[in-house]
Amino acid sequence: MTASNATIRQTIYDAVADLSGVNRYMYPPESIQVPAVVVAGLDMKRATYEGGRESSATILVVVSHSDAEQLETLDRLLDVGDGSIMTALDATTEVDGVSLAWDSAGSYGEVQWNGVAYYGAVITAKVWT
Repeated sequence: MTASNATIRQTIYDAVADLSGVNRYMYPPESIQVPAVVVAGLDMKRATYEGGRESSATILVVVSHSDAEQLETLDRLLDVGDGSIMTALDATTEVDGVSLAWDSAGSYGEVQWNGVAYYGAVITAKVWT
């Protein structure tokens, strides 16, 4: 059986739980406390007539725009290794029927959210259910 959207969001949220000092949001909030990881959205495509689907998640990663040194934090979060979102996603296999892997990271630079400027990037993660 295919995992629900809520289960997919929860799995991503839980995958990044061990990132030190990073706030997590399962749903896009009105305001963001940085540094933060936001499960911003899901894209789904029908894969089978029995209800199977291919899914991907859009994950927003943001840090403060007040100091360019915050880009070091963003670099660390987007790198591969300990303390990285990419590593946390890739390590998630068969959790509540969901496996994750990062696919791409882009739009690296200034990001606007509800009229507030941040430094950030957008990660696209593949989701298998």
